[in-house]
Amino acid sequence: MRTIKILFVATTAMFCFTLFSCEDESGKNERDTTLVHKPGKLIYGTFTVSSREEYRGHDQSQVSLHVEMDGEGDFEEFGQAHIKVGHQKIIDNINEKVRIGAGEFTIWNDSGSEIYGNIKGLTLDGNNKYQLVGSIFGGSGKFEHVYGSLKIDLVNQEFNQYQALAEARVHNMDEQPQVP
Repeated sequence: MRTIKILFVATTAMFCFTLFSCEDESGKNERDTTLVHKPGKLIYGTFTVSSREEYRGHDQSQVSLHVEMDGEGDFEEFGQAHIKVGHQKIIDNINEKVRIGAGEFTIWNDSGSEIYGNIKGLTLDGNNKYQLVGSIFGGSGKFEHVYGSLKIDLVNQEFNQYQALAEARVHNMDEQPQVP
């Protein structure tokens, strides 16, 4: 019995020593192969936009609308700028939710620079305020070959008028043009 105890203690000690003294090879490999991405440039803007909704159809549970928003404001790198956003709005009558479907956006200035991309869908819980998120997949002028992400917070000011706060994270600006 004593021999079994000694063997058990020796095996446990060897196991613990091996367990705690080994270098984590998987973590080392992950660190070696991880790509470092530049965070991109943040650009902020404020716009006043008007909204038009066009009826697209309905069934027993939902109503589908196409929403067009356009307006003017200030977008840091553009100065005075214009914005146009189009997306689907689906009103779910059964669950009392509003869903934003896919769409597109363009932000441009009078000198010809623009960025454009798409809007991804999301679900809303209220009608006074919502957020659109999307991807920037191109541009022209100063923004040729850029890519990145866009977030637009919309707050209803009055009937079909919104305050739009835009935040873009733009990559590949101020570099030699490269397609990601």
